[in-house]
Amino acid sequence: MWISLMFLISCNYNKSETSNILEFREVEFSKTAGDCDQDDDVCIEITIDYQLVEIGPDQIVGSINHQIRESISTTLAGFIADSLEKSSDFSILSNYIIKSYEDFREEFTDYAHKWYVEIRSYFLRNDESICCMCIETNSYMGGAHGNDWLEILNFDSQTGKKISWKDLINDQDKFIQIAEKAFREDNELANDADLDEEGYFFENNQYRLPENIGLSSEGILFLYNTYEIAPYFMGRTSYTISWDQLAGLLNENWGDLL
Repeated sequence: MWISLMFLISCNYNKSETSNILEFREVEFSKTAGDCDQDDDVCIEITIDYQLVEIGPDQIVGSINHQIRESISTTLAGFIADSLEKSSDFSILSNYIIKSYEDFREEFTDYAHKWYVEIRSYFLRNDESICCMCIETNSYMGGAHGNDWLEILNFDSQTGKKISWKDLINDQDKFIQIAEKAFREDNELANDADLDEEGYFFENNQYRLPENIGLSSEGILFLYNTYEIAPYFMGRTSYTISWDQLAGLLNENWGDLL
């Protein structure tokens, strides 16, 4: 069921011997309705496997863990009708989703498919400078196919604050130019190729950065989720610009990333 970035960047996390690198613990949550022992069982299953900071200054631990939980609860809330009361509690949100499934099956008694929501987190980077975490969601809630979504969270390891590429780059216009050039090269598009004619969904036919940009160990990762700039059959679109390619663009606070 998982469609991940494992083929791009190794996401295994090993605790570092360096004391100022954040250490995380695994957390698991699950809730089901029906018997979900087999893949083809008629049931609904919600599983969340994620990491929270275990060791570090209280302010950093609180900041990062709050943002991780908030991201996951926002994702769960997206499966709930707008008219229902929202919550940040995984259990409460899961109960709403399960109720939707049970109501659906009462209305369509012959329906015999499993619904699922699977959320997990993994790291693209975790060192003394940056912690870059992916929160990946795969789901099937009826319809012709399942759906997947990936959100990237970047944290300053020294403060626990959320950061973005804008905090690192001193020439944003030049950065976007480099990003578009890399996008075209990675997708084998000529510099003057019409993006609409090539099947991409860019407003006014102008390249734009994705909603999710990761500050990974390899460089800056650009990740367009399914449907963000292309039809479903094209899946996710992603590419990476190495840190070396950004020489001269990083501000003085982040020059050691090269």
